[in-house]
Amino acid sequence: MICTFNGTHLLSLSHLTHARVSKPKGHYQLLIMPFYDQLTLSLFLKSTSEVLKKTIKLLLQSVIPSIIVFMGFDALTTSQKDNVVNILFIGNSYTYENDGVDQHLNALLNSSSDGKVIYRYVASAAEGKYHLMTHWYDDETRDLFSSRRWDKVVMQEYNSGPLKTTEEFNIFAKCWERLIKKTNEDTEIYLFSTWKYSKSKGMEDRLYSAYDELSSSINAEVVPVGHLWKSLEGKINLYDEDGAHPNRKGTFLTACLFYEQMFGDDVTKTKNTDEILSRSMQSKLKKWAHDFNESARVVSAQSEN
Repeated sequence: MICTFNGTHLLSLSHLTHARVSKPKGHYQLLIMPFYDQLTLSLFLKSTSEVLKKTIKLLLQSVIPSIIVFMGFDALTTSQKDNVVNILFIGNSYTYENDGVDQHLNALLNSSSDGKVIYRYVASAAEGKYHLMTHWYDDETRDLFSSRRWDKVVMQEYNSGPLKTTEEFNIFAKCWERLIKKTNEDTEIYLFSTWKYSKSKGMEDRLYSAYDELSSSINAEVVPVGHLWKSLEGKINLYDEDGAHPNRKGTFLTACLFYEQMFGDDVTKTKNTDEILSRSMQSKLKKWAHDFNESARVVSAQSEN
């Protein structure tokens, strides 16, 4: 597959292994969900040799999960196999902070009693300061992407990217969309519309507009996390000390909205899953996410009529 940026052909998938980018010290997470019990495996790669890092990541992201998937999948009934869901997040520190939006989403899914998702595999390719372009050239991201057929893929650009590097953002989001659909035309694509910097008034609205405009060209659903955060201004602080990244409440709230929008279920009916946030805080965050999502549905229905 070839993508073009500023008239220049980008790397094809077959040549990707020859491309490297300078990577900051990162945080990788891999979550494997057997069909009847939860097995959570987190890998934190620290300073070690590149060869060892690649070997460990290959084993944990491709070989071992494939063996577990093969063994667990055969034990499922036909109806259970229809409910298998593979979810991939492609993003940066906004995705992986505070144990990760993906991990919190996974815990919420595991706590649900509706029985819809019996087996799932949730993973994230998330590196600090990464763009969608950086992920496109990253062989570890591409190895993870190639490891299975994804049912749902979330794309998150670095926060101000859609506003500062709009052309790059649109081009590489479309590159990823074409690759995703080539691998599995039924994959659902979600765009993670992030929040403003704490002192940048109106930024979340401009971000949403950029994601919304892109969504129509790649048939993706925008998850308006920034608008959810905006609706809670004055009620709760969702920012870390830097005024940009989320604190744990912000990450948990974000996962609650993804739960509702990805699966159409009421997150308030899930169990408390976070061991750090209080039960009352989790319940409050779930209700805010649910109420926001319900209001958004009403507005959407009215606009369609």
